[in-house]
Amino acid sequence: MKLKFTIPLLGLALSVAIIAFQYVSISADLTQREIRHALTTLSSTANTLQGNLNSHLKRNNMVGVRQAISEVNFQPLADLVYLLDETDSVIASSELGMVGKMFIDVPHGIDVENLGKVRSRMTSDIVKREGGTHLIATFPVIMGFTVGELRPSRIGVGIIHFDLTASLASLHTSARRTAMNTSLVVAGILLLAGGCLHFLLTKRVNRILRSADSYMQGNKETRVSMKGRDELASIAKAFDSVADGIAEANDELERSESQLRGVFEGVADGILSFDEGGRITTFNPVCERMFGYSAFAAISMTIEDICDSRSAGMFLKSSDKDGLGECRGLRRDGSVFDMEVSVNTVEVDQALKTIAIVRDVTERKQLENMKSEFISIVSHELRTPITSIQGSLKLISGGAAGTIPDQAHMLIETCIRNSDRLQMLINDILDMDKIVAGDMPFEFESVASGDLLSSALSLNSGFANKGEVSISIENRTESTVLADARRIQQVFANLISNAIKYSKPGDIITLSAENRNGMVRYNVIDGGPGIPQQYVEKVFERFFQVENSDTRNVQGTGLGLAISREIVKKHGGQIGVDSQLDIGTTFWFELPLATPHQIPVLAKSG
Repeated sequence: MKLKFTIPLLGLALSVAIIAFQYVSISADLTQREIRHALTTLSSTANTLQGNLNSHLKRNNMVGVRQAISEVNFQPLADLVYLLDETDSVIASSELGMVGKMFIDVPHGIDVENLGKVRSRMTSDIVKREGGTHLIATFPVIMGFTVGELRPSRIGVGIIHFDLTASLASLHTSARRTAMNTSLVVAGILLLAGGCLHFLLTKRVNRILRSADSYMQGNKETRVSMKGRDELASIAKAFDSVADGIAEANDELERSESQLRGVFEGVADGILSFDEGGRITTFNPVCERMFGYSAFAAISMTIEDICDSRSAGMFLKSSDKDGLGECRGLRRDGSVFDMEVSVNTVEVDQALKTIAIVRDVTERKQLENMKSEFISIVSHELRTPITSIQGSLKLISGGAAGTIPDQAHMLIETCIRNSDRLQMLINDILDMDKIVAGDMPFEFESVASGDLLSSALSLNSGFANKGEVSISIENRTESTVLADARRIQQVFANLISNAIKYSKPGDIITLSAENRNGMVRYNVIDGGPGIPQQYVEKVFERFFQVENSDTRNVQGTGLGLAISREIVKKHGGQIGVDSQLDIGTTFWFELPLATPHQIPVLAKSG
């Protein structure tokens, strides 16, 4: 409903309310005043009539009695007057037909018991009878004296009846007329005020509403621009302020979208997104060039359309600790290429959306293969001359070519040590290359965990003696593990040789084994200087060596721990290190307990 209709209706409702209130209040006030006046009049009339009746009855003047009663009956409010003798017989009345009748037979509505109280107490009484507004006054009248009586025995009762119904009805009519006149004046004032408000208020409200409708229909430049200091002007200013804020936010959003679009289209990597069902939702230009599909065509495709059948699931679940993974991409022409994928899932509009960054790594893979092949060829080509050099040097050192001077002997020993180190480096590089390429053979079998410890002790004791340290077994378990014993001894050799290098003469290296959650954990414990905490996570990386003042003279290739990690991973286990500075280091690795179904699985993975 419009405001210009609402205000007059409110005025009309207020007028009706005022009429009702005026009528009730005026009627109630006039009624109370009329009743109070009637009570006063009735009391005065009753006293006067009582005196006149007593005077006339004392002289036995019934004519005077009837005349006194008729005078009272002439009053506007008095409609019935009775005089009863001591037997309640009507001896005089304003209605002649009632004389001689018993009062009980008269339709008067007066409580007979009240007459007895009036006689016994000799007091007047005024009561209000329900069923209309009626006032009744009763008073004692002395009918006559008998000589010697202290109290008259003949006591009559005078009764005056006031009927206020007609009088009050007239008052109510007057009250209604007064209330109606007052309400008409108020209604006129309200209607005039409503007309003024229509021009002063509704016009301004409609202006705000029209501006809001225009804004909602798309005209974002709409403003109310209303002047003033009242509430409507404040609302208009708030509307304009909100509209300005939205316009500014939209401009900022457009700038952000433009920047984001520029990044999305200009980034060097492919960016695509897909929903929970694997359906592609965005496809940037790099993806268009990479896969050979336009963005419009790709929107209707799924992940399975751009990956070969073996890589689609891997693409959707691609992740490692860095959030990266690799899979095989499928171009429009049917060719397959290697790609690196980074996947992240976000929630948009209460739905999951996955964003993937893809990179064509075909060239990198080719370079890695070329590097691997180069390292493999060079390593193989170096192994033969190094072996020949080692053999020749050892023969010369043994005197096969005759006696050599002591100084030359020292130089030859230096050459032998460095050739051994070069041979070890070549072997480590070849082993790492085989592991990465998946060409290192593994022969899994059930092996007693204690036998692995004993073999590690016996195979590495000679090297320990050279370093003036000893190896001991602290405890062993009688469990059986699934392992390639030769490869595990290679792990032990790397860990023990590492411990020997960082131990002082006289130190003891401890080997132990324990069962833990379906695995057997092997520990190699030394009392060396320990590893700084910032290097703990890096010791298993290729060619990494901790360098400080205490370890700079320790020789090694930096591949032993990396090779050990790959070997343990091929066994389905894990490897780690716990170290404290100036206390020692514990290298550990875990192997699974032997169960029949694990042998073919690990053999296939090796």
